[in-house]
Amino acid sequence: HTEKHPYTTADPNNLIVHMRLGDVMTMGYRNRRDRCRGAYRNFYDRVKLDKYSLSKIIVVTALHFGANARNNRYFYSDKARDISFEVLKDFEKQSNDIGLEVDVFSSENVDADLAYMASSKFFVCGSTHLSAIIQSCLSKDSKVLGRA
Repeated sequence: HTEKHPYTTADPNNLIVHMRLGDVMTMGYRNRRDRCRGAYRNFYDRVKLDKYSLSKIIVVTALHFGANARNNRYFYSDKARDISFEVLKDFEKQSNDIGLEVDVFSSENVDADLAYMASSKFFVCGSTHLSAIIQSCLSKDSKVLGRA
């Protein structure tokens, strides 16, 4: 699929972080909700970057609030939105504190996001099955540096 479409690819010197945000911050099973909220707290205590020459961190994310238009089930809340932005801002502050800038990559085309993540040399899995799929698409010389 990526050979047929001119998707943007990741810079090999960037750490690509898949971050699940949106409805998961306020709903569902408590264990999953708490895991998603806390996944990026004290992140660099768990994920060590010292031996890599990284120039930037790119967070690939979307504020996901539901299943799909077919069943018209959406779970938007201001609280979930606000918590999502708090998690993202805290992660950005932690990254800035270790000297790395953070940008966000997100498009309306999920294939473009998938292709971008799958092209990364350094990847951090998010807390969804989508990250497992992306991890299986990474090249053999790519490194998975953690799981949120």
